[in-house]
Amino acid sequence: MDVKRVGTSDIEHVTLTRMTNEAIADRRALFEILTTAKNQQNKQNDKGSAALIDKAIILWTKMMDVDAENNRRYPILTRDFKLLLRVFVSRSIT
Repeated sequence: MDVKRVGTSDIEHVTLTRMTNEAIADRRALFEILTTAKNQQNKQNDKGSAALIDKAIILWTKMMDVDAENNRRYPILTRDFKLLLRVFVSRSIT
């Protein structure tokens, strides 16, 4: 997919990769819980609680965005760190 950067004429090619259902199951479940709670608060006309749930959803989304950006930006570092951690743990046990 080609994407044009806002405010420039630069076009960048981006490849999208769909996450597996297993990888996003917990995120989807949490999102469903939050949206159900918000809908219930709106039905009860509790705008204060609904606004608080909105803030939680926005914060959670920002956190997921940062995680995704870090994984995109530093995939080798993330992979190498996990490998190093496995080696350290295996040596600590033996």
